[in-house]
Amino acid sequence: MLVVVVAVFATMSLPYRLALVYWIVTRSTNDSHWLMMFCGVALYVNAAVNPIFYNAMSANFRNSFRDQLACCRCCRKYTHELHTALVATTT
Repeated sequence: MLVVVVAVFATMSLPYRLALVYWIVTRSTNDSHWLMMFCGVALYVNAAVNPIFYNAMSANFRNSFRDQLACCRCCRKYTHELHTALVATTT
């Protein structure tokens, strides 16, 4: 799971980092607004995709997320059953 998260982060942040290095080396101004917009969107997509990857790959993340949603009526019953099952298996 960690490899996937790091690979996605590297892929999504690479355009911004390359553009930043290019602008520093060439000492040019930021004339490419489309490139900056693309880089910004790629970074936002990375932030939006991370919880999806965590949910798909980690049962611990799913269980903790359900525990946080325990204030909802729809999740309260399921969370109580899950907590009861976990307590029964640990004792």
